[in-house]
Amino acid sequence: MTRFTLSFSALAAGLAVIAPAAADPLIREPGKPVALTCHTQSIVIKDNGPAPTRGAVLLRLEIKEPASASIWTPVSADDAHKGAFATTFKTTCASGCPMSIPANGGLQLWAPSPKSLDKLGDDEVLLLAVIKPDTLSLKASTFRGHAIEALENGTCTVAP
Repeated sequence: MTRFTLSFSALAAGLAVIAPAAADPLIREPGKPVALTCHTQSIVIKDNGPAPTRGAVLLRLEIKEPASASIWTPVSADDAHKGAFATTFKTTCASGCPMSIPANGGLQLWAPSPKSLDKLGDDEVLLLAVIKPDTLSLKASTFRGHAIEALENGTCTVAP
């Protein structure tokens, strides 16, 4: 079985380029979802929330053609990791939430949908998580209205 690496920048440009594994650590078989295990720390800011929580989250990425149809799904999070965005958006994204692949590489995970902060209603929630393809580092921000509700960061590995 040959393993391949997916070029995010090529997908963002609308090209379905899959080349033999090289520098990108995100490796997948063509047409197969990718599972990422991310070890993160989350700080819930709203209402002087609880102390930071830490743990593992499992995410499922489906990179599609065209790239704008790509989605992500939170699969699980450690029970003690209450602040994890995978827990917060488990129901909202059970059938998949949008994922964008900018031309500069990386992945942007959105929930429930891509939207600018100035378009959010007072009680609307928005997630933007960014995963860098070279290091698989993750940074996530959750907003409610125009305020930051939670911050999360960590590193991911491709799950077997």
